[in-house]
Amino acid sequence: MIKLARRGKLALNLILTSPYARARASSEIAAKVLGVGQIRESRSLLPGAKPEAIWKELQALDNSAHVLLVGHEPHLSNLLAFLTGVWAPIEIKKGALLRIRVNGAGEAPEGQLKWLLPPSLAHLK
Repeated sequence: MIKLARRGKLALNLILTSPYARARASSEIAAKVLGVGQIRESRSLLPGAKPEAIWKELQALDNSAHVLLVGHEPHLSNLLAFLTGVWAPIEIKKGALLRIRVNGAGEAPEGQLKWLLPPSLAHLK
């Protein structure tokens, strides 16, 4: 994962995580591996949360923030659709990594899916 993160040019400065134990544990591992110093819990990443809630949190961050979100399905698939405006069935398996570039600060985000790695590729050493 370290090599893939470096190749993907991940320069993260914040991890937002669901408060559930499994997500929290995953974010702590990611923080250690990727050298991210700050983890914050967000109820907007709980399974039943609306995508608009996490979008509002992201809008409140500094424009230079590079954020890793750690959450649950089907919330993350719904969030991907909301951020990109593409409402197509995209399966995000447990342990997958994806990168979305989001522009715009308005009500509706303008996101672009840059890459999606399934767990079988995301955890290569």
